[in-house]
Order: sequence, then structure tokens, then C-alpha cells
Amino acid sequence: MLSEMFTTVLLSINVFLLIFSRMLGLFLAAPVFGRNSIPSPVKIGFSMIISYMLLPVLMSQFTADVGTTELLFLSIKELIIGLGLGFVAQLFFTIFIAAGSLIDMEIGLSMSQIYDPQMGSQVTITSRFMDMFAYLIFLLLDGHHYLLKSLVNSFYVLPIGDAKIVNDSFLTFVEKLFSYIFTSAVTIAIPIIISIFLVNLLLAFMAKIMPQMNVFVVGMPLKIFIGLAVFIISVPYMGELIKKLLMNMYEYIYLFTNILKG
Repeated sequence: MLSEMFTTVLLSINVFLLIFSRMLGLFLAAPVFGRNSIPSPVKIGFSMIISYMLLPVLMSQFTADVGTTELLFLSIKELIIGLGLGFVAQLFFTIFIAAGSLIDMEIGLSMSQIYDPQMGSQVTITSRFMDMFAYLIFLLLDGHHYLLKSLVNSFYVLPIGDAKIVNDSFLTFVEKLFSYIFTSAVTIAIPIIISIFLVNLLLAFMAKIMPQMNVFVVGMPLKIFIGLAVFIISVPYMGELIKKLLMNMYEYIYLFTNILKG
């Protein structure tokens, strides 16, 4: 069985390398698969296994004989496509990190930061919580399975070697994606933003009618209390919103694939 596997790969080594390049790009950049806690040999191994599984299905897509230089160029091209697909999916998780940062900024916890090994930088406490919460929902929805399915479907929408990396529609797509990320982050944080705005109005009113009261001493713990209370109440509703946002991820992946098709 092992000899048959090597024979199949050797007979279609060009196709295998191109499939492997796109698959490896996804495993390096995509959520769950691309986490820093997963060793690189594991990512490479899974990419090779899935590439071998796809080889009999996609073998007929690329039958031309190419030289070493052209094969290297096409492999880099496919790697960029895989990285792009994974990066688009990963950007959706920045929605929850940005929402957590907005929440902490409003309630006064933006200075309490912890190190996130996944991002390699400091993030606020609520950002870390929202990120972990989103990952759990993603796994609950079998999002990693859908992500692999999206990559497999990308070979049918965007056959091997047919991608146009430089595209006039790419900047429009980037603008649309980042606009969606920003508005989604504000949508998640809007209950806390509104509640803290009302607390600030209340404190301003109290400072006007009670000048002897120290608004800064009373306001900080009050905003933290109200903000955390509203956050705890809104967490179950955030779960449903996060599900909807994560399912929209695959729509943008499909749109990204169509843009590369030209």
C-alpha cells in the first residue's frame, strides 16, 4: 500500500506539489490550524496527507509538463493563495479582539493587558476572553471542517495555476472586508458603549447638582461595575451574533476566491 502511494505521487508530482502548496498556506495562516502552539512538522504532515487524498480527484486539472523554474513559480503562487484564504479566515477573529478592546476602553480596563502567544503581543483581558469564546464557538460549529471544505471547493472555483494575484477588484475586497470587521466589532461592543455613555451622562448630571462629589473617584468603579454587569448579561446574545459572523466567513472566502479567478 505504501509503495502504491509513492507511485501515485511520483506519477503526478507536479500536481501534488501545487495542491500541497495551497494546503500548506492554509495550515500556516488559518484559525485553529495555524496556531503557534501547533508544531510546524504537524502542519506539514497534515498538508501532505490531505494533498494526497485530493490528488486522485484533482489530477486532471493540471496535465501540462512544466520546467523546474515554472513549477517553483506556480508553487509560490499556490502558497500565496492558501495564505490568502487562511488570512481572510483569521481576520474574522480580529473582530472579537477589537470588540474586547473597545469594551475594555469603555469600562476602564484597557491598561490591564496580558501576553497573547498566538498574536505575539499584549491584549486586554476582555479581548482574550472574546477570542477564546469565538474559538470555542468555531469548534462547536465544526468550523474547521467547513474551512477545509472551503479550501477543497477553491480548487473547483479556482483551478490550479489559474489565479490572478494582481487584480483590480482586490482593493475593493480589502476595503469591504475591513469595513465589515470594524462594523461587526462595534456591533458586539455596542451594549457596553451605550451603557457607559448613559453612566457618563448620569455622572455629569450628578456633578452639576452635587459639586462637592468627586466624580472621578465614584465614576471609575461605577463604570467597571455597570460595564461588567451589562457584559455578563449580553454574553448569551453575543454567542448567537458570533455564530452568525463566523458563518459569514465562508462567504468572504468564496468572494476572495472569485476575485483571484478574475
